[in-house]
Amino acid sequence: ITLDFLSAHFGLNSRYISMLIKENSGMSYTDYLTTLRITKAQELLLVTDMTVTQVCARVGYSHLPHFIKTFKRITGETPSRYTAP
Repeated sequence: ITLDFLSAHFGLNSRYISMLIKENSGMSYTDYLTTLRITKAQELLLVTDMTVTQVCARVGYSHLPHFIKTFKRITGETPSRYTAP
């Protein structure tokens, strides 16, 4: 989901949307979207039988190594170590 998509969808300026997100979350749009994606990835890894590759695609990442690096930066562990036993 891009700011341009949100702008077109809601008929609002993308800078205005970015400002609203920053005011309400304390994060930039990019950081907010990354947090949402990784939070959803954590949930999927814990409650489904999806593979890390499947979760990566489901939460909007097209490059697995980038997903793994981002997941580890946010959570402190790799997705494969995060999965439920």
